[in-house]
Amino acid sequence: MLALKRARPRVALFLATFGVVFLLAALSVGLSGFLAGSATAGARAGLAALTGSSGGFRITIPLARDATAQDVRVHREIIDGVLSDGQRVPLRVLRDVETLAAVELDGPRGVVRSALASIPGLRGGADLVSGAWPADATQASIQADAAVALGVRVGDTLALPGGARVTIVGTWRAHNPSDPIWLGSALPLTGLGYGGVAGFVVIDPSLWAHSGTAPVARWTVLPQASRITAPQLAAIQRSPDTVPIALLADSRNGKSVDQDGRIQPAMNVIVSNVQAASAVSIAPLVIVGLLGVVTLIELARMLSQLRDGETRLLRARGATRQRLVLGAAVEAAIISVPAAVVGAALAAAVLPGVAHGTAVTAVGWTGVGLTALAAIGVLATSAGLSSPDEAQQRSESGDRIRSTVGIAAVALVVVVAIVAVSQFLLYGSPLTTTVAGGLGVDPLAVTAPALALAALSLIGLALFPLVSRAAERIAHGLVGLSALPVRQLARRDRAAITPILLVALAVAGLVFSATYSGTWQVSSAATRAVQVGTGVRVTGLSSPPSFEGRVIPGQRAAAPAGTADVQIGDSLVPMVELPVARIGDVVTPVSPAVDPHELARRLADAVARPQLPTGARGIVVSVVATPASAAPTDLEITVVDAVGTLTTLRGTRDRGSFTMQLPPGTAPWVVRAIDVQLLRAPENARVSIALHTTGDGRPIPLGNTWTLSDLGGGNPGFTALTGATTGVRVTAATDGARLRLQPRAEGGERLPIVISASLAKSAGLRVGGQIDMPLVGSGGDLLATVVGIAPVIPGLSSDDGVLADLGSVQDAVLRSGLNSTATSEWWIATDKPGEVSHWLTGRLPVGAVLETRDTVPADEVLGSANTVVWIAAIAIALLGMLAVAAGLAAEVRARNEQVALLRALGVGRRLQARGRAVEVGALLALGLLAGLIDGVIVSALIVPDLARTAVPGALAALPTVLALDALAGIGSLLAVVLVAGGILLATAAAVRRQAGLATSGEGRR
Repeated sequence: MLALKRARPRVALFLATFGVVFLLAALSVGLSGFLAGSATAGARAGLAALTGSSGGFRITIPLARDATAQDVRVHREIIDGVLSDGQRVPLRVLRDVETLAAVELDGPRGVVRSALASIPGLRGGADLVSGAWPADATQASIQADAAVALGVRVGDTLALPGGARVTIVGTWRAHNPSDPIWLGSALPLTGLGYGGVAGFVVIDPSLWAHSGTAPVARWTVLPQASRITAPQLAAIQRSPDTVPIALLADSRNGKSVDQDGRIQPAMNVIVSNVQAASAVSIAPLVIVGLLGVVTLIELARMLSQLRDGETRLLRARGATRQRLVLGAAVEAAIISVPAAVVGAALAAAVLPGVAHGTAVTAVGWTGVGLTALAAIGVLATSAGLSSPDEAQQRSESGDRIRSTVGIAAVALVVVVAIVAVSQFLLYGSPLTTTVAGGLGVDPLAVTAPALALAALSLIGLALFPLVSRAAERIAHGLVGLSALPVRQLARRDRAAITPILLVALAVAGLVFSATYSGTWQVSSAATRAVQVGTGVRVTGLSSPPSFEGRVIPGQRAAAPAGTADVQIGDSLVPMVELPVARIGDVVTPVSPAVDPHELARRLADAVARPQLPTGARGIVVSVVATPASAAPTDLEITVVDAVGTLTTLRGTRDRGSFTMQLPPGTAPWVVRAIDVQLLRAPENARVSIALHTTGDGRPIPLGNTWTLSDLGGGNPGFTALTGATTGVRVTAATDGARLRLQPRAEGGERLPIVISASLAKSAGLRVGGQIDMPLVGSGGDLLATVVGIAPVIPGLSSDDGVLADLGSVQDAVLRSGLNSTATSEWWIATDKPGEVSHWLTGRLPVGAVLETRDTVPADEVLGSANTVVWIAAIAIALLGMLAVAAGLAAEVRARNEQVALLRALGVGRRLQARGRAVEVGALLALGLLAGLIDGVIVSALIVPDLARTAVPGALAALPTVLALDALAGIGSLLAVVLVAGGILLATAAAVRRQAGLATSGEGRR
């Protein structure tokens, strides 16, 4: 009964405590579940997006005599070998059998050399091209491209080396070559593998025992993306290493266990995204927890202050400290346990609808228990400290001890904050490399934002005496009762200015969230724009796109592109090839890293390439040779259409001319090179060339700036004709030569390139530098000149890269006699990537991949971190305002006698309300100002690196610029100001009512 009577007058503080515990418990359950759900959704999206060899791994073992028993055993060892927390990871295991080399099959038209295979479930992953699917063991099918290459037809009967005969009844192609079930293997996708192996001829599994071959069994292991959870990612990442080891340990497998597949490097990105989201989310959660504890401490202090008289009376009547502490603990339990249960239950009920159906995590339940225990511990400890023994009450050194302890606590927080921030800045991220080579969260660095905000706020409180002295000086200059609120502000001790701390933390948290959100959004968008290079990018094209001649809805411009690897120094570097005339139109500008017009200016194309007239269908080449015996025996022209497709036209000779037809393509066509085959040309012989269109004979201007290169071994006995005539002059007699004429570039024969700043630094290159650059797969080098250095190269996900004009690359390849490069991409500039993507869906050829500037599903987990940051900021603001309101409400009751005294002295209700409003308003304004300063300082120090941690594929050369989410930031700060204003008005109204109820007797007392 006594406890109930003591609690009734303090119901506002107990309700505030209930609200704090409720909010912390709800956040513990909700945010932990939301993060777990987002991480799992991101993991599933990332795994589902993996294609080809990145989608899984494969185990290869010689086929055993008892193939069925072997399959059961290996399947079990694979499933049991990939565990997470002792539980099996959901995997899909596919088995097939094949020969590693081609075998000789007797066919109706001779020997057919093809690999053999048995592929269960082939119908589900392949489309029938002709014929029908096999119905029994006497029938077989073959990959359609292999059938063409091998000359096999539907209906042919083939004899296996063991004597069994099968009839080819159908041909097929993979439905989706990017499907991980094929693991990017060339043989089932193209019909042609390495070393001239062709196939597959797919036979029934029962034929292997009598096939006369030595096949291998292969198990393709794929994670079931729709069932994977984020904690299982580590087990999947390790699986390509753990499974072969387990199989090797089985003596029945011997040492013949091979493994291939690239799922491990692909998993690195997914795991990094999940860990980055977790690390970024921890920072605001620590701030929430910190402010929650501060709020509980403040509420407990207020309660103890209001009960000071009661506590002294109870101690005088014999109550022990232990009894008072126990009573406070019981009160706290009665309030905090139901609050924690209700908050957790509400969050658990809402969670499945907003967090991808995720259940409450163990971390969430642990947080609920810790919240309730923290509330009980804080209230009980406060009760014990506020009920000292009599000797302690008489101690004159008590205040000095408490002051020293307080100063020491502030100093400790500041020192730890400095260490944490230094650690964070040293790593540049809350993520660090673990001993095992993976990534882990550094416990000190991840708390840097919270500790920095706390330290700055405490330093601000430590400076409050300066504010007090300033207020005293102001009060001396005021006359009458107007000085009273200023003096009240000046005389507040540190315990009474907690509202400044609470408001400062709330405002600083919002500033931190607004700057993180803005910085992350800007940096993520900029990084994605650089990586894609344009609005919509189509890659993996093996031929010109079928839509190149059409204007796609939402398209502003479009251009072909190519990519190739070049070697600079000891490194292979990607090179992007774009038509220089289109760079300014299709490349997305990203300030300050990508300036399309400056890139185009640097790569200005000085080659005057002859262009075929509109409507041209073919070319007639007129040749005049002096003497006539020097006339070319063969002539070819290399042309390129508007989408960058190179085509070599071979002419049909008719007396003194060659006639050739243009293939299907997109106008305008340009002439890249003219190849001339000479035979027995004497010294001083001349061969002049003129081009006209077929049919109407319109001339094709060639200009007079052509260079000559010898494709037959470097014979120096030739020069290009100069002046108005294009052709060749023989300076030394020859028995034969193959020569190439190409338009001359004003800048010389070296390929102009722009390189990234990172590459320039690592390779020691500067503008004007010349390098011999091996072009991978072409069989030779490109001679290049660095004409510009850019921070990054558009279209690349790496810091090192090269950009060149597509036409100049093709000219350089032809000039050097290398294997020609092909365009494999189509870049589309658009402000409506969604509309363009929708139009392209279903129109892309098999194997083509579509990319946009929009966030990919695998990266959405990083967006969840931004959501958590804002939820935490709102929770911080709610906690702070709740504690401030409860504290001011308790203070109104605590200063009742002061109000009554002032009323007795003639101070009116309005004047008292106005004075209290000035006093409280000054406190709230100081807190707001301190919060803005603290938030800006911490944001400037930490936010760029923290936001960069959550940017997918962040580029080191792309600066992370501090930005503000202005709408959300200003809106949330205005909301805090409005709430603070409401609290201020409510406090003033409460004082006014209190002054109206004061009696003269109370005033005299």
